[in-house]
Amino acid sequence: MNDYLVQYADTDSIVREWAYADSHLDAAAMVVIINGSSKMIANDAPDSYQSITVVSKGDYIVGSYTIKEVVSRANCIVGLSDKQWLPWAGTEDWQS
Repeated sequence: MNDYLVQYADTDSIVREWAYADSHLDAAAMVVIINGSSKMIANDAPDSYQSITVVSKGDYIVGSYTIKEVVSRANCIVGLSDKQWLPWAGTEDWQS
């Protein structure tokens, strides 16, 4: 597990929050689980304009994810779904 800095825009400002997780995507999902996604500005934007940026504290590697991808991961973590949406799969289908 590592510390990650998660950054995204919401209706009030830019949000920067630390999360402790196994991966960049899990860190972003934990922030969504805690804060919800309803205030995220890009929720209604096309996928190419939505993003949550995550930086690993240990090695400074950056990950960037769509809000749809992060919400999907958050749903998997809390047990609302058992299928992760994968944007690189080229379809709107949910993937295992």
